Amino acid sequence: MINKIFFIFTLTLSLFASEGNVDKGLTYYKYIIRPMIDIKGSEFTKKHLTKEWKDLFKNSAEGFKNEYSVINSDFATFLKSKKFNKIAPDLEAFFIHYAKDSSVSPQCGDDTID
Repeated sequence: MINKIFFIFTLTLSLFASEGNVDKGLTYYKYIIRPMIDIKGSEFTKKHLTKEWKDLFKNSAEGFKNEYSVINSDFATFLKSKKFNKIAPDLEAFFIHYAKDSSVSPQCGDDTID
């Protein structure tokens, strides 16, 4: 019985540990992605619905890389980097948090996602 409880606890921790952090994703977008692509975060996150963002980030974000590598060569190079792979879960969390169908929107006058 204890082994089953330990297994369930460990499985739960590993599932939540792999999820990204919205605030980190916002910071990465603002200071790494935005200067490369010159699109406000509030505009970029609204490009897709929640399910679409999730699909784009499946299989090591292959869909995202394919769709957005055409923006410019600097961004295409970045998308192939280890750094992108490291921050992708946080970016995904950020994009989903502010997705087109999300009930969350920036506060009036709050430009933190831009």
